[in-house]
Amino acid sequence: MTSDDTVTDPDRAPATLPDPPDGYGPAQTLTYPTVRIQALALALTLVGFLGGGALHVARRGGEAFRGVVTIAPTASGEAVTIHVGAVLGVLLVAVALTVVCHEAVHAAVLRFSGYDPTFGVASAVGGFYAAAFDEYVSHRDTARVLVAPLLVLDAVALALLLAGPGWFLALFGWALLTLNTGGAAADCWALWRLREIDDEAVFYDVDLRHSYYFEPER
Repeated sequence: MTSDDTVTDPDRAPATLPDPPDGYGPAQTLTYPTVRIQALALALTLVGFLGGGALHVARRGGEAFRGVVTIAPTASGEAVTIHVGAVLGVLLVAVALTVVCHEAVHAAVLRFSGYDPTFGVASAVGGFYAAAFDEYVSHRDTARVLVAPLLVLDAVALALLLAGPGWFLALFGWALLTLNTGGAAADCWALWRLREIDDEAVFYDVDLRHSYYFEPER
């Protein structure tokens, strides 16, 4: 499922309204409220950052920021040095891997569920994407695809944060938790939206801009 504000992939034909499967009603457009999702992303990012930070400090105490902060005695007291290069290094690695791995988990669950996912890069979505174009995806499989990156990558992040050897992996886990939790805002909104849609509905992505769902005729 995709954002209503994105641009159609230029390598794909213009969107055409898909035909409903047998026994299903007409296509209904699925759109994302961009402002609400951005607000949710900010809230989830703060939850990941503050929660991860609290766990990191509780787990490692005075060693929590070893490698990025140095405190050295001076004649007048203490000098605190923040190693910006180390912080940026952790963030750059975390951003790159979070984006790629988040979409890779989407693609892996789609593949495991029997679909043929497309994994690629598009400026329209600001980076990588994974989707099963031109396929009817069940309600249950859609829910699994949506929730998987949040569960899988946040579990990895927590493991690194709490048990990772060395400061780099611990801080990387914190960054991964923050970025992935915030980056799952659209997925979380879609999961909430699924509650309002029939359990036997199917979903259909035409391209990066046009998403539809079909509910069974009663």
